[in-house]
Amino acid sequence: MNTMSKQRLQSLDTLRGLDMAILVGISGVLEALAGATNWSWLNIIKTQLDHVSWEGFRFYDLIFPLFMFISGVAIPYAIHSRIEKGVTRSVLLRKIFIRFVALVVLGIIYNKALRDGFKDARYASVLAQIGFGYFFAALIFLYTKQIRNTVFWLLGIMAFVSVLQLFVPVPGFGAGTFE
Repeated sequence: MNTMSKQRLQSLDTLRGLDMAILVGISGVLEALAGATNWSWLNIIKTQLDHVSWEGFRFYDLIFPLFMFISGVAIPYAIHSRIEKGVTRSVLLRKIFIRFVALVVLGIIYNKALRDGFKDARYASVLAQIGFGYFFAALIFLYTKQIRNTVFWLLGIMAFVSVLQLFVPVPGFGAGTFE
């Protein structure tokens, strides 16, 4: 048995822990403290830990993008570690695909598709977005060797998303409307 422990990237683990703490607990604690103390500075911080109803921006709006960033940074470490251990690309591809499907299905289940039916189900869940992001980022890392090609992939995906946002009509709003 290998006695050496797997060395972790502590900054990534710390950032992941902070992101998850804000997501699941700090806002509730700060809300309770703000209500009990009525300190103005605490009320300002508490306000930043909630979403704006539609237009505007608060700190809490960074939690999901930060989580996606952390997931993206972790992918090369995880995949490279498995490749070094001799895991074949086909095995990795199967695991990547299973994780992708699991995240999408769990997102559909979480959004009550099993209870309310699939007709009005919300498929574009946060878990599905994480699944798609993970799937494509892992595939690009697994099969792209040169940084130049990775940059081309990044620019291509950004262009594709921009075209969708600008030219695909949204029911009730039309195309290219960001209201």
